[in-house]
Amino acid sequence: MKREKPKPVHRPRRVLVVDDDENMNALLRDFLERNGYTVATMTSVAGALLWLHSLPADHPPDLVLSDIKMGKRSGLDLARRLKVENPELPVVLFSVLEELQGEALKSGARRFLRKPFTLATLAQVLSEELDSKVTEKNK
Repeated sequence: MKREKPKPVHRPRRVLVVDDDENMNALLRDFLERNGYTVATMTSVAGALLWLHSLPADHPPDLVLSDIKMGKRSGLDLARRLKVENPELPVVLFSVLEELQGEALKSGARRFLRKPFTLATLAQVLSEELDSKVTEKNK
């Protein structure tokens, strides 16, 4: 009798969304969950960092999606911190202010989205970033 190899178990991709606008968090969470992602949302950089530090080191999210302009700390602060703590973790920053694109990329973000962006654009960016992460991991 021939034994079949067990199929690898694929967990849903996990995205952390950080925005002080709860409506934007809800919109992004609903869209991402409908597209098969597991989503955590935070309304501050401090909350995002607490959540990230509560996770097992070997089980971070697959991507962080964050607004830039928030209360005391910005998405730029978050990207800078994650660049040091977990440089492999893709960070995508967004803002209505296009002039923040250069600073966003210097801070460690891999991509910048200018608001308003379409959900189709978001889906494409996430797919590209997560696919590149898998490719890099398999090298």
